[in-house]
Amino acid sequence: MGINVAVGSATVVNQIKEVSGKAHNQGELSTVVFSNSQVATATLGTITDNTQKISASTSESLNSAKEALVELRSVNSSMETMLSQSIAMIKPSKQWAINPEISVR
Repeated sequence: MGINVAVGSATVVNQIKEVSGKAHNQGELSTVVFSNSQVATATLGTITDNTQKISASTSESLNSAKEALVELRSVNSSMETMLSQSIAMIKPSKQWAINPEISVR
C-alpha cells in the first residue's frame, strides 16, 4: 500500500508539472494574442483616420472640379457671345479679298 501511495503521488506530481507547463505556455500565448490584438486595433485606427482623410480630400477635389466646371461654362458662354458679336460686326468688304473678283460672303 505504501508503494501504491508513492506511485500515485509521483503520478500526481508529474501531472501537476505537466499541467503547470501547459498553463505557462497558455499564459505566454495569451500575452502574444493580447499584444497582437493591440497592434491590430491601432492599425484599424490608422486605417480609419486615413480613410477619413481620403474622403475629405476627395470631397474637396470634387468641389474644386464643380467650381472649375461652372467657370469654364461661363468662359465658354462669354466666348460664344463675343464670337457672335464679332461675326455680326464684320461686314463683307471687297478690299479684304485677295482677288477683287472673288466676293466675300
